[in-house]
Amino acid sequence: MSLIASALTLGRAIAGPETVYFFAQQSVSNLTLTGSTPGNLTGGAVWVESYTEAQQSHGVSGFSFDATSGVLDPAQSLVPLPWSPSNPSPPPENLSVVNPLAPPGPGIVLGQYQATPWGPLGSTPGLVSTADINRPDFARADVLGTGPTITGQPTMLPGLFAAPGQTGLSFDSVAEASATKSTGFTYGSSVWAVSGHFTLASADTVSLSFDHLVRLVGFSDVDCENAFGEVLVQLEIQGTAMGILSESVTTASPVNETVNLFSLATSFSTPEPLEAGTYSFSIVGFSYAELCTAPETVAGRPMQMGLGLLAGMSVLRRLRQRRTAVATPAGA
Repeated sequence: MSLIASALTLGRAIAGPETVYFFAQQSVSNLTLTGSTPGNLTGGAVWVESYTEAQQSHGVSGFSFDATSGVLDPAQSLVPLPWSPSNPSPPPENLSVVNPLAPPGPGIVLGQYQATPWGPLGSTPGLVSTADINRPDFARADVLGTGPTITGQPTMLPGLFAAPGQTGLSFDSVAEASATKSTGFTYGSSVWAVSGHFTLASADTVSLSFDHLVRLVGFSDVDCENAFGEVLVQLEIQGTAMGILSESVTTASPVNETVNLFSLATSFSTPEPLEAGTYSFSIVGFSYAELCTAPETVAGRPMQMGLGLLAGMSVLRRLRQRRTAVATPAGA
């Protein structure tokens, strides 16, 4: 019976009037953590964790959750389940979209399942139409990291600490959701986190640098309770946030906006030099798309709000627990 109900709901929910669609994508490449004095910062063991999650609360029941620890490639999450046989599901690691904003070579990133027009660099209003969103209600999330193979144990990642001839870690993440006004609450969330420790031989300013690509799409042809797409990158040293980069597109009323941003060598730095010693650090990023379209879901929504950020903080808590087991070098 549940299979029949899901199939009927899928047939009813093809995008049309009362459509809401959000897509959030980021590509963070060449992550490096360095001091201002060459050779003064040396890195230790590093962990990488990433996971994806997608859920729908109304219209179609279904839940998919995939988590990994110690690898760069978690499985894609996708709802509704079961997926309609007549609607091709997006392949995981959909590396078929070449972003025109990125330089030649590293321009391949995770793509939209439901592709929409790109528009120029910056923010473009009025670009998407209902015809561009011809899919049933759905939510998906995927993340893919590239770098040295991680086996679940503390691993040296020389590229993260800008060793000569090494490139930094890279992460591509997407979250995408489409719904009609009757659907309710739908979200997709993909999270990645890097954690470890570093040692400063003498007092120094510490900086995180990376190249950053953002694509955000928001479309709604009807008033809805709230919907947004967001991407975030945050550096935390010794439990204190040193820098946060966040971009979002949001609405509580009809919206049609596409944001394409590309930035080389984005940098976060400690506001003042850190004393010599050993420090723990975390770098976390996520892509998040949330749709809350039905008034009856608002009462329960505060428990869901900011789920992507809470998920990221959950990853950080686990990473902190691991870091307490990392031996501090003698004399630090």
